[in-house]
Amino acid sequence: MAQTGYTPILIYGSSTASATPSASNLTSSANGAELALNYTDGKLYYKDNTGTVQLLASKAGASGSVTSVAQTFTGGIISVAGSPITTSGTLALTVAGTSGGVPYFSSASAWASSGALTQYGVVLGGGAGAAPTSTSAGTSGQVLTSNGSGSPPTFQTASGISTGKSIAMAMIFGF
Repeated sequence: MAQTGYTPILIYGSSTASATPSASNLTSSANGAELALNYTDGKLYYKDNTGTVQLLASKAGASGSVTSVAQTFTGGIISVAGSPITTSGTLALTVAGTSGGVPYFSSASAWASSGALTQYGVVLGGGAGAAPTSTSAGTSGQVLTSNGSGSPPTFQTASGISTGKSIAMAMIFGF
């Protein structure tokens, strides 16, 4: 029922499941166009400029067909399969790398995966374009020691310091 003082807008409608309006049911011109609603199916129709009835909207979502979908990707640890998809199919993205490795940028536009890192080793950055690495795992009483510029650090037995509490004392008091 329309509110007082307002003119109701009526849309051509149907409660018959799967019913679509015929072109003769709808008007479309420069002066306006009619819509049709199948309120059982939840579909809204219109007549286009060629006189063909088209589905405008559906409660099930968009309908129609996709002509082509493609994916391109440049990188080392992700690959694309199934591209392009024309009318149906699956676009698959696969991730590949080294178990125990670290993904890193091997250049400004490519990814790679480092080799497997050592369990309990310290991870060392590879720098620009180089893979991260790791030290070997140290043993009880060893400390990570610098080997100078250009050489990776290694675990070594501390010279002049006994293990356990002495190492902690040396760190605290500087001897």
